Amino acid sequence: KAPAPAPKKKAAAAPPPKKKAPTPKRKAPEPDDGSASEAEFDFEKSASSSSGGSDSDDSDDVPLAALARKAAKPKPAPKPARSSSGGGAARKPAAARTSSKKQKGGLAEQAFYETLRGELLQAFLKRWWYVVDWPAADATAVEPEDGFERLAGFPGVHICTEAGHARLGEVVDHRDHATSPCFANYYSKPSAELKKLASDACKKQMEQLLKTEPENERYINKLKAEMRD
Repeated sequence: KAPAPAPKKKAAAAPPPKKKAPTPKRKAPEPDDGSASEAEFDFEKSASSSSGGSDSDDSDDVPLAALARKAAKPKPAPKPARSSSGGGAARKPAAARTSSKKQKGGLAEQAFYETLRGELLQAFLKRWWYVVDWPAADATAVEPEDGFERLAGFPGVHICTEAGHARLGEVVDHRDHATSPCFANYYSKPSAELKKLASDACKKQMEQLLKTEPENERYINKLKAEMRD
């Protein structure tokens, strides 16, 4: 009889499938200012979330440093809008013109004050009450009407203060402004007359200053210098 065939050996079991090694987490690139950052960043998870769950592997071959630089690259500033009238760039707005403040009295009056006669007139007008009696006595002697009273500090001026009066708040001026000590009435006077008025006014002011404030040396010396000039 033929020998019995040898028993067949069982096939070796297939080895279990190898598990994929987890993708190592890499550190995020250091910020531009050079300070070290220890926060970990999952590039694989970030790529999948930014692509909306897409299975595309287009960026797998791009270096991580290039991706980081691309993400951190600032967006270019928008270009300025062009004017509709021309093809060039919009013109810059013209700088606001600084207008010099108009001097009180006008240019003619300011020019007059720079002359010698103008300086004499200024020296007189600053202290006119030492040498000019204005308003006149007849203006200050007028009695106020019913409901009116004298306005303090303004001799010859009355004001209505009676409640319920039809003229409440009205001001009545009895002074003669044609003779008032002002620029319009004195600028045409001769220089000799203006010099005498200014000198007399300074002298009387000095007399009263020495009586009432003899210790005020600062203003006394200032007034003396003005009188010498």
